[in-house]
Amino acid sequence: MMTTIHTAGDLGARINNLKNGSKAPEPDPYVAFVKGGPDLVLGYCDDVVLGDKIVPLTPELRQEILAANKAWPPRRCASLAQASKH
Repeated sequence: MMTTIHTAGDLGARINNLKNGSKAPEPDPYVAFVKGGPDLVLGYCDDVVLGDKIVPLTPELRQEILAANKAWPPRRCASLAQASKH
């Protein structure tokens, strides 16, 4: 896995808008991005982005994501997941 930390700016406001449904939230000062295999990244997640909404990552949704990843045929390239923490 790889993690990078950035100043959030408008990204933090967008994430908060999606999560809280508010129009003008205070942005968080930093955001951390994590990339790695979906099985590892999902272990750090409480929520996921579906379309334009942030929804809780339920055990059922976690299994659905992992099953979709596992259904991909084996290839020489790895599938990656991306997560952000604000």
